[in-house]
Amino acid sequence: MTHNYSAGDYLLRGFKLLSHPKLRLFVLFPILMNILFMVGLLFLAKHYFHHLVAWLVSFLPSWLAWLSSILWLLFAMLTALIFTYTFTIVSNILAAPFNGLLAEKVQELYGDRPPSADMTMAQVIAATPRNVARAGRSFLYFLPRAILFIPLLFIPLVHLIVPILWFIFNAWMMSIQYMDYPMDNNNIGFKEMLGLLSTQRSTNFSFGAFVLLGTMIPVINLVVMPAAVIGATLLWQDCYAQKSALLTQSKEVIEA
Repeated sequence: MTHNYSAGDYLLRGFKLLSHPKLRLFVLFPILMNILFMVGLLFLAKHYFHHLVAWLVSFLPSWLAWLSSILWLLFAMLTALIFTYTFTIVSNILAAPFNGLLAEKVQELYGDRPPSADMTMAQVIAATPRNVARAGRSFLYFLPRAILFIPLLFIPLVHLIVPILWFIFNAWMMSIQYMDYPMDNNNIGFKEMLGLLSTQRSTNFSFGAFVLLGTMIPVINLVVMPAAVIGATLLWQDCYAQKSALLTQSKEVIEA
């Protein structure tokens, strides 16, 4: 399917559809949860942000003491990104049932998924274990790779570009997190999803970068999650639905 949308356009379309009558239920709850979680995270950041950055700087060898002011700024940037991603990933796990159903509704409205009956709260609760488990799978993908950044902070010269590398990595993770909802709804396994996303790395990285930037902007960060779910579902429909169908058909032929 051909389309004329850029990666940023998909996120903008997501924001525009937040008020759609058939999507409101699955949008309002994540936004409310984001507000409550953000207040709690800001409270923690206010009390521990300075101490965390000071703790990281304390690991510097004495011969790099003259760089402490510059490194303090770099560590502060890195810590801010850690807080941002922590906020995003925990919010996604908590809101996973609603995000999965939101992606399903968007595909019903703008894709090729047949309409279903309106979701009841019982159905939302029933979908929770599977959706939370899938969100947890993304976290397990993220965690060991994120840990690899820690030793880079103590390598001369390399540590100067760690915040940039961290941003790139998190932009990719944002794409994985939000594309996972429509992929999961269409029975695409996690490894298979990674393979599909790698076929259009630049598009997915750009989409994830716009989402990541959105999480850093006050007020916007409270509504960026449902907008990103909607945008990712529209991106799935335009770029991956047909490709996934062809892959499924090929597998069926091979198995037959």
